Amino acid sequence: MKIYLVRHGQTDYNLNDLLQGWTDNELNENGINQALELSQKLKNEKFDIIFSSDLKRAIQTAQIINENNKFKTNLISDKRLREQYMGDWEGKKYSMLVQEYKEFFIKVKENPFYFNPPNGEKFEDVVNRVKSFLNELEKQNYEKILIVGHQIVNAIIFTILENKNWNDFWNYKQKNSEIWILNFIVNRTITNTRFS
Repeated sequence: MKIYLVRHGQTDYNLNDLLQGWTDNELNENGINQALELSQKLKNEKFDIIFSSDLKRAIQTAQIINENNKFKTNLISDKRLREQYMGDWEGKKYSMLVQEYKEFFIKVKENPFYFNPPNGEKFEDVVNRVKSFLNELEKQNYEKILIVGHQIVNAIIFTILENKNWNDFWNYKQKNSEIWILNFIVNRTITNTRFS
């Protein structure tokens, strides 16, 4: 199974370095243009199905791609593909948080499983919901699919499917509307577990 993994187009929160999490922002003008450019690149790709996070910025990106794809594919939104919920840090400037909580972010850099924003979602819980999605996906007979998600969720998918080390997790940075093409090797157990 071949997976085309896309991060949603730009929002004003992306532009202003604000943590978005579950804040349900729409694409800004640049984000719409990014999605349109991406849709041109993918217009002749025949996807069996398109999956998207249920947040507006991802759905919008997926819809723009699908509307411009000559094959017009069934699009399913899935809550398990949502970005990590940032709790008290939703809408806060990321660069300021890194300065304010230096020791925390040093720890997080070494082990992403410590990235548990105050009153937010635990990183381990995000990994588990992504694993649940992938385990279901493995049971399907798709040849080529498109997934539109978010930075952290897509990096988790990449880490699992490429069998990468969790201590390299933060190196897997995907730009808005960037495509990663991955091979999902079916009939193998998804065993990536907590980084130790």
